[in-house]
Amino acid sequence: MFEKHINPLDIVQGEEIEGMSFVNILGTHLRAIAEFSRSEDGGAILLKIRLFYDNDPVGMLPFSLHNYTEQECLELAQNIADNQFLLREIDEYLSGDGGE
Repeated sequence: MFEKHINPLDIVQGEEIEGMSFVNILGTHLRAIAEFSRSEDGGAILLKIRLFYDNDPVGMLPFSLHNYTEQECLELAQNIADNQFLLREIDEYLSGDGGE
């Protein structure tokens, strides 16, 4: 009945990062949920950013985080609004300039 509480800043091994997710408020109407998984070979951490506008899903952006530590991945997922690269990618995706 008790859930194990994991402090994201205490993660040392990559296994615990899988399945974690973080909600980021990016504007009055826009939210991003950042979720983690591992690549099939286990070599890279995968970050999936699901986007919601007024609680309606509007898309998903995947990123492979090669050469990132688990700590760096967690900081990135918790602070999407502070990362200019991710914000630009989200903006391009939402404006239709994502090159699909």
